[in-house]
Amino acid sequence: MNAAVRIGRYAAVMALLVAGASGPMAQASEQEDHRIGITPAAQDPASVPITVGEVEAMRQQLMQCWTLPKELWGRPDLMVTIHATYNADGSLAHAEIVDRSRMESDPYYRTAALRAYNAVELCSPLQQMPAAKYEQWKNVTLKFDPKEMVGQ
Repeated sequence: MNAAVRIGRYAAVMALLVAGASGPMAQASEQEDHRIGITPAAQDPASVPITVGEVEAMRQQLMQCWTLPKELWGRPDLMVTIHATYNADGSLAHAEIVDRSRMESDPYYRTAALRAYNAVELCSPLQQMPAAKYEQWKNVTLKFDPKEMVGQ
């Protein structure tokens, strides 16, 4: 199971891949209107999907730890994707920047990526994630998008 959360200061797009989801939330797609889009995946249909509020709580916590130099705000070319694995207590087990090769060649991307990685580490443990839904949030893909920081 893999959930994706885009982190932003004023705006956020969150896509949560939840198996067996149904109803209006399951049909929503990733949108710029700050809602969660849920896409069905292969999992036990009896599991209870993570709620919009639970994903928003994770986003808010990570957002508090993420900072970028002003000169990088508004740069859509610097979106950073991090795969993270969390322990059942919410502590970070592992985090990995997806585009490691770009870090070597692009100093602006490297700065954005390291700041995003630091935010994931600094904001561990996650505070409000339900233990009963651990299987749904233990592996997440976090997308840190500097273009959403415009005007801060």
